[in-house]
Amino acid sequence: MGHKRSTSTFPNSGTGAPKQAPPVRKAPSRSPNPSTRRTASAQPTERTRIPIRTPSPQQPAQPPSPEPQYTKEQLAAAEKIQSFLRTHFPRHQALKQISSIERRFEELKSGFSFPATIDFALSPSSEDNIVSVDTASLRPLPPAQCADVSPPNLPYTHNNTPLHAYDHNLGQLLSQLDAVPSGGDVRVRERRKEVVRRVQGEVTRVEEWR
Repeated sequence: MGHKRSTSTFPNSGTGAPKQAPPVRKAPSRSPNPSTRRTASAQPTERTRIPIRTPSPQQPAQPPSPEPQYTKEQLAAAEKIQSFLRTHFPRHQALKQISSIERRFEELKSGFSFPATIDFALSPSSEDNIVSVDTASLRPLPPAQCADVSPPNLPYTHNNTPLHAYDHNLGQLLSQLDAVPSGGDVRVRERRKEVVRRVQGEVTRVEEWR
């Protein structure tokens, strides 16, 4: 029968058997500090914005618009319209002015009444001797007799104030009518003369008492 050879290992036996190396201890792995991890995660991440500019597309140059071409008929029609406007607008403005003055005259005339008493000065150069006269008993003299009679002097008294104010307003209307430009327009001239005659007739009626 055969015999099994038992092999035993003896440390430091001096035999030629190989020595086993002592086991190497691994250093325990260190888990990260929770406080450090918390601090790192608590800090916000700073973002950097980088502006990006997109170049706008260049617009192609537009060719110049061709000048419009007009026919002779169109040019003649345009000239006719311009001539009408140059004539019509000043005429319209002038006639509008005259009508406004005429309305003012009608308002003054309808709102005026002769004072019940008018004061006359016995001497044109003196206002010391004043005579008050009831207008209801007075009658204007015929034009033929007015040439032989000196016009009475109307002093600026309380009784004569409405008469002087009315005469002054009528004179202002005549000045405004003279200032309306006719521009050589026949319609404007005739219309202005018509209103001037009306105002002048009222002035003459008032001056018969003076």
